Amino acid sequence: MLKILAVIGWIILAILIIIIWFILVPRTFYVEYTQSKNFVVKVRLFFLKLKVYPLNISFRKKDKPKKVAKKPTNSAKSEKKDTKETKKEKNKFKEIFEYVLNNKHIVKQVLETVKGAFKILFNGITVKGVSFIMPITSDDAHDLQKKYAAMTTSFYAVNIILQKYVKIFYKSPIFVADFANLYEDKTYFYCKIQACPSIIITLGWYLFKQYKQIMANNKSLKEN
Repeated sequence: MLKILAVIGWIILAILIIIIWFILVPRTFYVEYTQSKNFVVKVRLFFLKLKVYPLNISFRKKDKPKKVAKKPTNSAKSEKKDTKETKKEKNKFKEIFEYVLNNKHIVKQVLETVKGAFKILFNGITVKGVSFIMPITSDDAHDLQKKYAAMTTSFYAVNIILQKYVKIFYKSPIFVADFANLYEDKTYFYCKIQACPSIIITLGWYLFKQYKQIMANNKSLKEN
């Protein structure tokens, strides 16, 4: 009977931890940019919006210690030190390059793991309400037309790639052909980023499994 009660207690505790996790972990971030305020990042916790960047915290400036005049050193000694350091750096790069060549299978598995981790991360993130005002200025009408066409085509080309990997939804993307410089100081950006709270657990479990698999594969190759 006590064992059954202990099991029920552990189950209830696990459920409570999961509930607290889902409540406390911030799942919504608000990113806003204006030329007057620069970037502002806020987080929603419960019914509150808390500003996390920039933090308006003032610290007292510590008195900097006075610099002591260094004694002149011999140029020959300093040159020898520089050559030794450069040789060490070259040897490090050589060692890394040789390791990559000799362990291609591990490097391939690590790259696949990183790719899978990014896939899990992007699947758990949704970007909503993307709005921006992007003024495009020029004194020449023909040059302004070229700039506007280049900016809009590059935006839609990048957007096609982004939407393959990230769930992104636009509200009001605005490009302004600002010939009269009326929107010079009105550059604006806003978006809401929503993250699934379970993404950290899923990502951690995936990386742990991949690590075990890579270590097991490496061990079997060494034995063979």
